[in-house]
Amino acid sequence: DTAVGAAPSVAEIFAGIAQGGGAAVSVDSITVDGATAGDLVFTGLTSETAYAVYIVARDDAPSPGPNEQAAYERFEIETTDVTPPAFAGGTPTLAAVAGESITVDVELVEDG
Repeated sequence: DTAVGAAPSVAEIFAGIAQGGGAAVSVDSITVDGATAGDLVFTGLTSETAYAVYIVARDDAPSPGPNEQAAYERFEIETTDVTPPAFAGGTPTLAAVAGESITVDVELVEDG
């Protein structure tokens, strides 16, 4: 979920929906046993965007189970910049040539 807005309930997290029943930005689940680690992978995110990630666990205990966590774990992250730099404004252009140097004008479409 994006970092802005109210947190979903544990039940909404298990259902894979955002707070209030809307669509979650990305959902993943895994099955692990007590001796095995696993990775959750959230895809479809936007570069350079803040997100709040909510994680809950449940076991496979028989009835009256499964047992579920009563509270979630929350991580606030910001995705990295994946946009490569690009030249803008008709640059680069050769601005000047001297005996032992040249000057090239450059402008980028983003900081870089």
